[in-house]
Amino acid sequence: MRFALGLLAAVVLLAGCGGGSSRLSKKDYEQHLHQDATLIAKAATNASTADFNSPGQYERRVALAQHDMSVAAKDLDTIKPPADAEQDTKTIVVGVRYLAKALSRLHHAAATKSIAEAQKVSADIAASPEVKGVSTAIADLKRKGYDVGVFSGS
Repeated sequence: MRFALGLLAAVVLLAGCGGGSSRLSKKDYEQHLHQDATLIAKAATNASTADFNSPGQYERRVALAQHDMSVAAKDLDTIKPPADAEQDTKTIVVGVRYLAKALSRLHHAAATKSIAEAQKVSADIAASPEVKGVSTAIADLKRKGYDVGVFSGS
């Protein structure tokens, strides 16, 4: 009985704290977008400017880029955006997760010194519908009046 009452008290406390169930305000959502867009831009810069001819540096930069992409995707996936931004946010999460997985493949290419594999990953990214979906979602958020931070250069 005590356990049940303790569990009930914990549930009530979590519910009182919001428990993550309420939607973010537009302003709070935009802050997440800015923070995550900055991480994604940093990741893209790290990956795209790494020198494949310097394998150690390339591996480190791609690993860092993959980490930043994963962190951004996780954050966007755990928030509850305003209703009119929910589908766009889901689309962005899918695209960013795709990029994180692609960076994992790129990291493997660096570790095995496979230029052909690295080129294939780059081509896959360029042709990816998931990545194109991110651009479409960002454009849609902008049309809805959201300040998308560094995503605005997308």
